[in-house]
Amino acid sequence: MRFDENLRNLRKEKDYSQENLAEKLGVTRQTISKWENGSAMPDLKKLIELAEFFEVSMDSLLGLKYEADNNRQTDNTAQNYNEADVILANRYTNDLIKSARNRIQSKTKALSIWLAVIAIVLAITIISLSGTISSLRNDISYLHNSISNLQQNNSGSNYYDDDYYDVEINVLKADAENPYIVQAELKYAPSSYPKNSKIYYLIPQKDGGVEQIEAVDNNGEFVAQVDIDFSINKPIYFVLDDGENIAKQEVYFDISDVYGNDDNSSITYGITDKVNNEFLFTNTFLDKFVWNNSKYAKLTSADIVVLADSKEVYRQALKKSELQSNDINTYYEMELPTFYVKDLKEPRKFDIYVEVKLDNGVICKVHFDYHLPLNYTDDGAEYQMGYVEYIFANGDKTITTRGK
Repeated sequence: MRFDENLRNLRKEKDYSQENLAEKLGVTRQTISKWENGSAMPDLKKLIELAEFFEVSMDSLLGLKYEADNNRQTDNTAQNYNEADVILANRYTNDLIKSARNRIQSKTKALSIWLAVIAIVLAITIISLSGTISSLRNDISYLHNSISNLQQNNSGSNYYDDDYYDVEINVLKADAENPYIVQAELKYAPSSYPKNSKIYYLIPQKDGGVEQIEAVDNNGEFVAQVDIDFSINKPIYFVLDDGENIAKQEVYFDISDVYGNDDNSSITYGITDKVNNEFLFTNTFLDKFVWNNSKYAKLTSADIVVLADSKEVYRQALKKSELQSNDINTYYEMELPTFYVKDLKEPRKFDIYVEVKLDNGVICKVHFDYHLPLNYTDDGAEYQMGYVEYIFANGDKTITTRGK
């Protein structure tokens, strides 16, 4: 498995939320989310902390496999590499890759490419001598991708110590009448930056335009207050202009950070067809449904709902646990039932979700993956991937926005 999958599985095995793990590592929840969705990688220091925290080797965390070459004419001792030496080789190569990336980002495009090529050749040579070239294909591929991204992206580069621009987001308040609009403080505190740097945010507007809001330099922390309308469903961008380069990056901020979220997006239901148009719905992995409250809204009730061809055919209230808490937030746990639904005449599409009602009137629907009966797979039936949506009342209309 890849690093992002390994991290997600290790975190769940330890029964940690993204917030819990972020606090342990001294990073934001958005950073953990980026690592788990593959949009960013931690630096070497954080990789070591992760490996130590989860008590796994570095190569296991990164998803690297070490295989002896069957055609290598050496004795067994030479083929069995010491795990510690392999980990050190990984760390050295990762440092080399990071160094090459930093040099690439600080030079011109032509010089960047040459430095990257030299770094690749040097990495291959070193690892070949230690007999582990096949085990670091992922790292070399990662470096190739970094070079490609640099060639295609002329918008600027990060500063030396920043793998990406980690913008801290603090929600200040939510609009009582229009809860899909929130006021937030965006803060960026770089490790170093040129004098006279200009940082601003591009905020999407309903008319299709973009509002530019400049951040104020407060002793090295660039701070801006912005109004964010989640009904627009367009990204916010962070922009840094140091007078020579302009860097632009999407700011990860999800409505679930404001109104709460489910803590297990991997819930899957199995659907088995029975005689007389009766279907059995089974919680495949017996996962509990966990809802994390926020300080702006709390769960009041939750129902599990089934739609067949867009028609509601089943609804059952879920019994929530006593309110529980951890270092980050409060939450409820709910058992998900196994149940039958009768008189379904060969439906082509199902929709299985938990409908959460919050105390401020917002409704959240957490849609689950599901497995269809085998005889449905080649018969035109539709599948659905899990997703989350938030529904807001707006007069006699409703506004729906999807969580990320």
